[in-house]
This record gives sequence, structure tokens and C-alpha cells, in this order.
Amino acid sequence: MLLNALGVHLVLVQSTRHTIDSYIREQSIANTHHRHRRITDETLLKRIIELVCKNELIFRGLHTRALHRNRSRSSLILGNFISAKPLGIYEGIDHKLTGSVRRVDAGGIRRQLDAGSVVYLDHLAHSPAGELYNLASEEVAAETAVALQADKLILMGETPYCVDQKGDRVSELAPSLIGTIRSNQNDELKRRLDAAERAVRGGVERCHLLGTGLDGAILTELMTTEGNGTLVASQSAVSVRQGRIDDLPGLIHLLAPMEENGMLLQRSRDKLEAEINHFYVIEQDGRILGSAAL
Repeated sequence: MLLNALGVHLVLVQSTRHTIDSYIREQSIANTHHRHRRITDETLLKRIIELVCKNELIFRGLHTRALHRNRSRSSLILGNFISAKPLGIYEGIDHKLTGSVRRVDAGGIRRQLDAGSVVYLDHLAHSPAGELYNLASEEVAAETAVALQADKLILMGETPYCVDQKGDRVSELAPSLIGTIRSNQNDELKRRLDAAERAVRGGVERCHLLGTGLDGAILTELMTTEGNGTLVASQSAVSVRQGRIDDLPGLIHLLAPMEENGMLLQRSRDKLEAEINHFYVIEQDGRILGSAAL
């Protein structure tokens, strides 16, 4: 709700994958997957509907409490913004009531966002014929982000980030390099990586893979230079470029401590403005991290 209060347009996508997995283990139900897709029969779909509705009610309660605490008037909007289609028989496997995204009502979602509302989606959707299908939440999130041409897609999961062959965190990743580290990830991260690649190649500028176990993970990732997850982006978040006039405030702030302790000669704002073309800056997400006069 803090992001919404700051003017960020939010579309939330519910996932019940882990809850469903727990239920299947507890009930000793035979359940199969094909290429990370759960095969959904009628019995399992009924249970998924119950879980989705339960989670929806819980979130509505949390949203109402946040509205009261923050004195906000933001509405939580649910609707049939996603149209589904059956996966059918794919690679010789009958996926039954497992479906895929047919269409996203981007115009309808935008109207709600422009009105200041938060849009809430789940992974159940009807086909044009009215048949209900179970979709992958990662696919719903990625296809919605592409349809909206969103600035960012944030995919949350139990695993907080991607790792390299040594097990170290990968903080930033280009879509073309996903194949080089994919085998190092668990199944959960592979699903999110596939969704991130789909979104970024579809025009979404940045996709963040974050962990649900860290309090404040989203704010830390978005508001700090180090972050705490893995950023998938077609263009690096860090760039080196020639200085511009609008860099002056950040440049002055960066140089001030070194001028005060005598490491650099003091320059007036007018002198910096006159010499700005000689400066090159290191920029990350609009913040100047370093500079050099050449």
C-alpha cells in the first residue's frame, strides 16, 4: 500500500502454488506436472478455487486494514481481466483443466489504475465459452505486464535471487544470459526466470526476482543501489555517459564531501555548468554514483 500511496500503479497477481503443493502432500493426492505446468483435473480445480477464494478474502481484509490505518481511499478491484484458453494435449500430454492466457484486458486494467485503484488478479480464468481453467501465476503476471507495457515486473518467491555456478548471488542479468545460469537454479526460480525473459523481451523494461522471506524486500530492491534480488533487464541499470546540465544537483552533492576535506578543488556552480561536457558520470536508476572530469 505504501507504493500505491506514492503514486505507483499496482497490479497484484495471487499465487497459491505452495499452498496447493502442501494440500496435495497432506492428502497424498497423485498430481503430475509437465514442463513446470500442473495437470489440473476437476477434483483438484475445486480445491484450487477454495484456496484462491480464501486468499482473496484474506488479502481484502489486509487491504481494508491498511486503508483504515493510512486513511487512504484506494479501492481494490477484482474483475475478469484475463481470458483463458485450454492447453489441451501438448507434447502428447492431456493438460485437462490447465490453461494459458488468451487475452489481457489492458484497457480495462488501465482505467482502474488511472482512477487510483489497485488491481488484483488470480490465476483462475474463464475461456470465451465460460470454461474455468487453472493458469500459471507467473504467466498471468508476465502477460499482464507485457499487455500494459509496465515499467517493472516484480516476481516474488521463496528463493530470493539467482545464483551463479559458485552459488553467489547474481544481482543483474541480461535476457541473453539467462540460458547460461538457468541450470544453476531450482524449479521455482526457473519458472520465474522464464516469466522474466518473456516480459523483458515483450517490452517490459525491468523484472525483479525477489524473496518473500525478507521484510521490506521490495523497498530495499527499488530504493537502494545494492538491492537484494536479481534484476533482469535488456539494458544495464548502471551506465556511463557524458554529463548533462540536469546532472548538476547530483554532481554537486557527490563532490561536496571531497571538496570539504581538500581532496578536490572547490568549483562554483557556474564553473561546473561551464565544464559539464568534460564530466562523465556513472548512473544507476537515475542516481549518480560517481564521476570523472576528462
